[in-house]
Amino acid sequence: MKGLLLHACLLLFFSVLGMAPGNVWAANLSLENHQDILGLDQETPDTPVAKKPRTPASAVGDKAGEGMVPPQVEEEVEETTPASEPDPKAEAPADKPKPIHLFGHVEFRGPLKNIPKWERVLKEEQKAPSYGAGNSTGMPEEVRKRWLPMREKLMGQPLMDQLKAVNNFFNQWPYKNDIANWGLEDYWATPKEFFKKSGDCEDYAIAKYYALRDLGVPTHKMRIVAVMETIRGIGHAVLVVFVDDKAYVLDSLSNLLLQHSRLTNYAPKFSVNEEFRWVHVKPVQQPKKK
Repeated sequence: MKGLLLHACLLLFFSVLGMAPGNVWAANLSLENHQDILGLDQETPDTPVAKKPRTPASAVGDKAGEGMVPPQVEEEVEETTPASEPDPKAEAPADKPKPIHLFGHVEFRGPLKNIPKWERVLKEEQKAPSYGAGNSTGMPEEVRKRWLPMREKLMGQPLMDQLKAVNNFFNQWPYKNDIANWGLEDYWATPKEFFKKSGDCEDYAIAKYYALRDLGVPTHKMRIVAVMETIRGIGHAVLVVFVDDKAYVLDSLSNLLLQHSRLTNYAPKFSVNEEFRWVHVKPVQQPKKK
């Protein structure tokens, strides 16, 4: 269409100038051949012209700052980004107590075996229990007169009250080593043997263990723990009782009921109850980064 209009205009113009029609057509063809040089768009009548899309002003701004996010947009992304799914292994169930590293050591549980001294105590207590309300136990009469009234008073009381009373009660017995008592380097006495002859550290722990069992404290809450007293470098034994997420130590050396974390001079070697045996290992300290 543009070419026809141009041709008509040229015809009129050259007619005014007195040029022949043939010369006018030749001039028109020469002009059409150089439209690309003059910057004119060529059009094809049968083909619609494809219009270039307009670039939005906002797109120009994004292009100019490609790879950069405005501060306000970045804040929105942080707020709306969903949190990653929690690792089920990382979070313990609400009703499961957190693990307690006794005296700052890690522990490994195994079957109850290869501890003949403790296994002998277990068998003796199964055959003839040292505790009970009746007179059929191996408890001496003078001990029974003291224990039974206290037992009746402590039944159903808070666990912490039971622990304090039991610890104080048995710490009244005098300390006697195994050489003096039994002529042996190491002997684990049953409670009824302790009632008659007293004993050393593990014998106190065993007597307290079974006394608390008699009061209804479950086995899984208690352990007899063999430790190394690191200040003097000698072996020792205590009873540990778990109360919620804490571990309390019943020690023959003190009437104070302390949490295990307070006794930094105790390094546990192994621990036992009626079900399992644990080995304790000091964790490796990672070097501090400079």
